[in-house]
Amino acid sequence: MEPTDRRLYNPRVDQLRAVGFLAVSALHFFKPTYAEELGRLPGSRFFAPFILNGYFGVSLFFLLSGYILSRLAIEQGGGRISYGTFLLNRVLRIYPLWVICLLLVMYQGQISGSKMISLLLLFVQDLPPTPWNVAWSVQQEFYLYLLFPIMFANLTRVKHLFAVIATCIAVRLSISYNMSPDVLRDVSYSTIMGTVTVFATGMMLARLPRVSWPPFARRLLLAVSIALIWGVASLIEYGGGFFFAKQSAGFTWFWFFYPEIMAISFGALLFTYDIIAPPAQRGPVSATFSWLGKISYSGYLFHVALIDFVRTWLIALGLRAVVNPFLEFAIYLVLLIGLASISFTVIEKPFLTFRKRYVAQTP
Repeated sequence: MEPTDRRLYNPRVDQLRAVGFLAVSALHFFKPTYAEELGRLPGSRFFAPFILNGYFGVSLFFLLSGYILSRLAIEQGGGRISYGTFLLNRVLRIYPLWVICLLLVMYQGQISGSKMISLLLLFVQDLPPTPWNVAWSVQQEFYLYLLFPIMFANLTRVKHLFAVIATCIAVRLSISYNMSPDVLRDVSYSTIMGTVTVFATGMMLARLPRVSWPPFARRLLLAVSIALIWGVASLIEYGGGFFFAKQSAGFTWFWFFYPEIMAISFGALLFTYDIIAPPAQRGPVSATFSWLGKISYSGYLFHVALIDFVRTWLIALGLRAVVNPFLEFAIYLVLLIGLASISFTVIEKPFLTFRKRYVAQTP
């Protein structure tokens, strides 16, 4: 997403955000409907764990949010953050499209007025089972926005980051006694007791100076970071899956430290791809992924609903039986990018022009 000062725009962050967006979209498309078809493809043991456990794309969003908000504040002088102006900017970023999604759900008769208010104020984590049930991540994102100005003013050294992580671990430990692995997973993955660790790691990475490493060393570290993420995804997949199977008791400690594992894995990817990389080069692939990152919020909110829409119409046209899953995914992805592009241009972008600078000039 472009900052209020477009000179500070970093396309690499949007490119990584596009990776998270595509991971979540592919996950919800293939799992559980086409998981078996995906598993029959040659080499599926290597790429299927990424697709079938794309839930970690949301953790990448949280890391990037902490990183880009801190990086922009530092590059604008690192002065005091105006809490009110910052929150106004975040409301302009999140709420216009969120309100429209809630109105669509209400129009379909799936929620009442009181539920609408609770969701609008982000008091509850999720919608009822509908194609729009992504409220938990919107809620977590906004809660992290509420904490950011306070954290930015105080999280200035590595020891402060360790203090935040240690606090989160201590809180999770205090409530995790006799928790089943699936409940502990939910606590670590989708509550502030886990997401703040990932967000704070992004904030701390933003304080590292940019240094361009030799190409060989950077590519080697990039390969290592991707291998680390693949290893985590494979462990989840071959251990029973993220949500669709109950994990054994042996996974308890994995889920307990899941936020820290995600922080290390995606922190290494971010460090390699942006902090030690040379200035971003322009090109069609780079521009495409930068655009996908810009429209990722619209794409994320609409992606589950569009899956149902595409499959319903393929059935209505009598094509569902003749269109293979991968062609269906290609159709879905083209429509999703088109819809997200329109949504970003018509709904999101006009409100973003009202944002104001929220970092005070340092003397």
